[in-house]
Amino acid sequence: MDFRLETQYRAGGLASLSDIWGDFIIYRRLQPADPRLPSLEDLRPILGLREKTLPRKTDPHYGRFVAELLRRARRLDLPGQSIERLVYIGDTQMNDGTAFLHICAAGRWPGWAFIGQEEMTRPPRVQVLGRLYLANRWSSLFDFIEQLEKDQGFGLDEATAVVVDMDKTAIGAKGRNDRVIDRVRLESIRRTLADCLGPGFDNRAFEAAYAELKQPAYHSFTADNQDYLAYICLMLGAGLCGLEELAGQVRSGAMRCGLLTISSFGWRNSGLTWLEGASAPCTTKCAVASGKATPLPSKSFGRTNTWPRRPASAASPTAQSSRRSTSASSSPKKSKKRPPG
Repeated sequence: MDFRLETQYRAGGLASLSDIWGDFIIYRRLQPADPRLPSLEDLRPILGLREKTLPRKTDPHYGRFVAELLRRARRLDLPGQSIERLVYIGDTQMNDGTAFLHICAAGRWPGWAFIGQEEMTRPPRVQVLGRLYLANRWSSLFDFIEQLEKDQGFGLDEATAVVVDMDKTAIGAKGRNDRVIDRVRLESIRRTLADCLGPGFDNRAFEAAYAELKQPAYHSFTADNQDYLAYICLMLGAGLCGLEELAGQVRSGAMRCGLLTISSFGWRNSGLTWLEGASAPCTTKCAVASGKATPLPSKSFGRTNTWPRRPASAASPTAQSSRRSTSASSSPKKSKKRPPG
């Protein structure tokens, strides 16, 4: 049954995030838009944060940083009024749900989080897990607010801090109007991989792998991180592993987040040694759990396209390896759409 007609939305015109939050916005690299707020580098020695790492939502240090910014923003906005509770709105249970828990722990605040998405081909559903309110309709935000009002001792007033995720929440709500974001992400990864793999790049196999691995069933491996996903698709496209083989290893727990290295995929072809050079960013370990490296396959990835390009002499064997893995990659098992760091 299609539930698309159950709710009607009204267009409210054009707006910007600053219309609601002013400059109280933190960008992906944890740089506040408001110049009065300290940067990540400013707070590292104060909060005891690790050097040369960029905390992500699943990292407790992320919660410590955001909690401190909330305290300082509150002093600027409402001097003399401390934060007593937290409300978080996001779109992913793993990343946003974990970030919410870390922020609450760092601030020692009680809180509630709304994790939403739009699944119009399924009946409305709400699931409450602890202090996480999971809904497959964004319109359930109204019910969420009622839930907060019924929660004794949890007020919605000047003592309440509200944190709202940006991508696929405030901008391009997930499942409803996020297709533009998806297209841009997909095209960005496609261009990067095509540049790296050259003639051996198989677009059909790439799209099949991307569509499969972005599902929530693989978040324990990808951390729902587009940079990790791009790196994984590069390894698949280079022929180091087949999609079905990788999916099986993820399901068994043999492959998990923090093990994203070339060696973790296993060598399949001696013609792939062009990837092995010490200068190749894709040999950098993504040590998310240990914090020994930046949480990206390469420090430059996500800023500039500096991944290694395959030499012309390596094109043929890699292309052959890529074609061998196409059959496994072009017909992945369908996974149910999810539910977020």
